[in-house]
Amino acid sequence: MRRAGLVLLSISLIVISVSQFALPTRGEANWYLITLAPRWYDYFSINVTQGDGLYVVFYSSSPVTFMIMTPTQFSYFNETGAGPAVYSVVASSYDGFIPLPNGRYYVVFFNNATDSDVTIHYYVFARPVATGIADYGLMVKGNAVQPYVEKAKAVMGVVKINGLYAFNSTPPAGADKNGASIQLNVVLQVNTVTGSQQLWLQNVIYIYTSNFTAYIGDAVWNDTSFISLLHNVTGNGEIGFSLGTYYGYATNYFYLSPSSIIYLIINTSYTPQGPIIRFGYANGSGQVVWYDNVTAHIPGTLSAYILVDGFNFTKGLSPYDAELVVAGEAYGEATYFNRANVELAMFYQLPNGQWAPPKYLLPFGIHTEEAADDLYTAPYEGVFLVEPGYSVTNLNEVFPFSFKVLNSTAVTIEGSVYTLTFNASGGELPYTLSVEIDNGSGVQLRDSTHVFFPTTSTYELPLRGLSPGNYTVIASLTDYSGRTITYQLPLRVNPSPMSTLGTTSLIVLIVFVILVAIALAKRRR
Repeated sequence: MRRAGLVLLSISLIVISVSQFALPTRGEANWYLITLAPRWYDYFSINVTQGDGLYVVFYSSSPVTFMIMTPTQFSYFNETGAGPAVYSVVASSYDGFIPLPNGRYYVVFFNNATDSDVTIHYYVFARPVATGIADYGLMVKGNAVQPYVEKAKAVMGVVKINGLYAFNSTPPAGADKNGASIQLNVVLQVNTVTGSQQLWLQNVIYIYTSNFTAYIGDAVWNDTSFISLLHNVTGNGEIGFSLGTYYGYATNYFYLSPSSIIYLIINTSYTPQGPIIRFGYANGSGQVVWYDNVTAHIPGTLSAYILVDGFNFTKGLSPYDAELVVAGEAYGEATYFNRANVELAMFYQLPNGQWAPPKYLLPFGIHTEEAADDLYTAPYEGVFLVEPGYSVTNLNEVFPFSFKVLNSTAVTIEGSVYTLTFNASGGELPYTLSVEIDNGSGVQLRDSTHVFFPTTSTYELPLRGLSPGNYTVIASLTDYSGRTITYQLPLRVNPSPMSTLGTTSLIVLIVFVILVAIALAKRRR
């Protein structure tokens, strides 16, 4: 921290607090929580590349002057406490992208608008950075940034890869030049009888984009300290070393078919002996494969849950965020994407069991070392599309809600399956599909299911116990905000051929018995 107008000699005698954190292998995103006395300021330098700019989010307890300066401008300000800036605004919160030419800049927070101490919570992003969707517990309403807290027992990331090609001519050791990753990253809050701990959980698709082979891997890090020091964690994997110690495990390789949908799931629970973390994935609409069951042995655990918290940072000074992001493969790689068309969606399972989307999303993730040089995210038909480019768009736009029935069973037989093919998009996911079958006297069969991705889907309902006759199928799709579109569809259920065959066989048998009896009677005569 600095006080404006002090001479250089007095500045050198001030104790400086570390006020920003940036990992050198993944761009220069900076974040922290600072407190400034009146007429004091804090700053950090940051590099802008690729003719891009800075994405800035902050909120403070009172208005502050936020400035971006060139080195020359900052040198003058540092000596005089005044001077020009490339960008300047007085505000108590801010959310936006500031385009800037390439170069080194200084970001300054100056408490010169009030006569009291001010607390500032900030994030400043500069590419390269992991790109996709991220929930920091910060919601923008009007011109105000408002922090919030979200707790969940599970998180799901849904990924559809329509196209992806990464290239890095000088990848770090251990990384492939065509490697990329799509990472689901969350923080697990563990509350114990002696205090709290934080674990950083990762469920990741690792992709070799030259041939579309892939595998799924998980990792558990200690987020209670700046350097991860982890022990007493057991599962299918083992403890490794990278910026400290961590737990990791990976599946076998598989071929990633084009435009397939992959679900990444992290499920949590706990016992007094510690949290239990299940890592899973599913290809398409198939069953979830729980490929790793991890226990963190933390005696005295009182509770454990996934936490998004816009008010605080972990004890390791990382954000309490949830991210689903596209980035380099591993080992802190920042890679360039010649081609990318990736659709993303993320959901929480709340403590009451309900599935819900994040309240507010930002386009960059900072809770990972890996990064992307040239990607941006935009809303797309209810999910989010990651493509090459340098734009920054509002991710919280809502597309028009659409539900179209493409095909449905009109005539079937008793005991078979009713099939409904539909297309859904827009609105706010997840959707709830409800199906009721009515015979005119009331609903005879009812079912519902969640829909987590806007695409053409097929739904099947076994018609158990439904008698032959004419019915009306009432199919309704409701998005998370409560918008509903309903179809009424005819259905005719015919008797099962087996039932008809059974009746006919009985008649034939009776006739046969009668004929045999008549024949025997004639012989006796």
